[in-house]
Amino acid sequence: MKKTLLLGLIVFLSIGHIKADNTEYSIKADSTAYSNEIQDTFFGVKFGTSKEEVKATLLSRGFEIVSDGLDAMLVEHDGNIRFGGYSWEYMLVQFVNNRFESISFVITLDDRNSKLKLTTKDVSSIFTPILSDLSKKYNMSIRDLKGTFTYRADSEQKFVALSWFVEKKAIMLVYGDKTLGDNSDQF
Repeated sequence: MKKTLLLGLIVFLSIGHIKADNTEYSIKADSTAYSNEIQDTFFGVKFGTSKEEVKATLLSRGFEIVSDGLDAMLVEHDGNIRFGGYSWEYMLVQFVNNRFESISFVITLDDRNSKLKLTTKDVSSIFTPILSDLSKKYNMSIRDLKGTFTYRADSEQKFVALSWFVEKKAIMLVYGDKTLGDNSDQF
């Protein structure tokens, strides 16, 4: 039951909050060279890969499938998923038509669910360096969403978004393929 509620929370965080004002502001105005290519391969699987192959690859790499729904899998790795030099509690892998469409890395602050037991100050100290690292690689812009700090970069086919959900006490890093699903405007 607890894992089902947690999956619901993560799905809500990754999908349900998005229909707000999408005003964008650039956070960089210098001549930094950005990458045009947004990452599309994670733990050996590339966007567009079948759900069965994604699941088999993740299991072979020691990940645990906590919940496996029709369009999403909640994944753990001993409570500590390492990605981009940071520790994440959970990973949500989403599918469209049985194809790998997006991946979300999540840190929660809710003491009842969080394994990391972080404070708001800790979140700021995590969010800021992640944003800084992403901003060095991608031309990140801020989206003005009520109660959420969201920064996003797009290529023609992919996107990356970093969100801090203040009231929900969570940080989420999402990579997605815009050609497979209808989530391109969600973050």
